[in-house]
Amino acid sequence: MTNVVQLTAGAIVDDPALISDVPSADVPALLAQLTTCAAALAVRMPAADSSKAPASPDRLLKPDEAAAVLNVSVDFLRRSPSLKAVRVYLDRELRVSEAALQALIARRRGRE
Repeated sequence: MTNVVQLTAGAIVDDPALISDVPSADVPALLAQLTTCAAALAVRMPAADSSKAPASPDRLLKPDEAAAVLNVSVDFLRRSPSLKAVRVYLDRELRVSEAALQALIARRRGRE
């Protein structure tokens, strides 16, 4: 007569090498236990706090300010397809997102 040791989810977590010793008939019950534990832990995980303001709020620059940062003309700033992502229109007034502008500069700095 052989002693059959019942493996628990805790024993398998402690020593994953025991997975190969789990009888096929016990797999569904162990998976249910492990999934239940994982779900309970997931509920306790802290959620991202969306109420916190970003470290530096975005500022909208006037066209001449943004053109000076890039060392380009205001006309180029208005028409260039490569700068479309930084342009923001308030009614018909052009503004430039400072955060998007800084991100664009950082991305392009790596291309040099």
